[in-house]
Amino acid sequence: MKKHLFYSLGSILMLALISNTSCQKDNTTPANSDELAYTKEIDQVDSYLDEIGNEVDEISYSATSQSYGSDSMIDQGSKGRRIRFTHRFENGRVDTIIYENFVNGRSQFKRSKNGMIIITQTGGPLQDTFTRTITFNKFNINGNQIEGTKTITKTATYTFTITFEGKITFKDGTTHTRSFTRTRTWIAGYDTPFNVWDDEYSIEGSAQGTNRRGISYTSTITSPLIIKTSCPYIVAGTIELVVGANANTITINYGDENSDCDANATVTVNGEVNQIQLDAEE
Repeated sequence: MKKHLFYSLGSILMLALISNTSCQKDNTTPANSDELAYTKEIDQVDSYLDEIGNEVDEISYSATSQSYGSDSMIDQGSKGRRIRFTHRFENGRVDTIIYENFVNGRSQFKRSKNGMIIITQTGGPLQDTFTRTITFNKFNINGNQIEGTKTITKTATYTFTITFEGKITFKDGTTHTRSFTRTRTWIAGYDTPFNVWDDEYSIEGSAQGTNRRGISYTSTITSPLIIKTSCPYIVAGTIELVVGANANTITINYGDENSDCDANATVTVNGEVNQIQLDAEE
């Protein structure tokens, strides 16, 4: 049993649950299908934020020069391009990234990006101190606009606190607000810091928000999520989602630490157990 869209903190798996084209579940209609359909939206939002995190990691390691001052670089994707402007100062840097219909050929996500991301960083992930703040300027993924602030702070040798407060405005004008606090532990790949695609993480934390229909929710990771950047699914872990005024609970089990990279998961909704298959192409 396992995972869904790469890195998505706790709502990812739910997406497959409700999509007629992206999951199968014993040929039965899930209980509380409205709540399950709503989890697809949460998954989509989380996967966007996770994709941004991987992009930022790759960009931040792409400029290896330690000299102070400014430079720029153009990266061609499998489609479009991204333009990086970097200014370095003592123990820090600011990267401004402009996206023009860019699709990252290395990423597990094949979505188009436009607009601007601004990354302000002091220190480095392998230094004693490290802080990175990410903001957005008319930035969108597949036409869905992302706003807000994401902050990453190093708290121990391979441990980081990640916070996000913001919203997604979808192409139809509806919005989804979301905030979270996570603890991310770097468990593999830290010895190859210039290759973000072999990294593995353990994720803990909680999130809350309000979806496009005005329904509130909270989600809590009850068993750490195991994330591999080489896999489009969460590899292991458990999430509990509480939805709406009636506090309906959905539990998602992605598998144990020995699980492979596959699309299988077990979802329990109001006592009903469902075996599902996930789709990372959403």
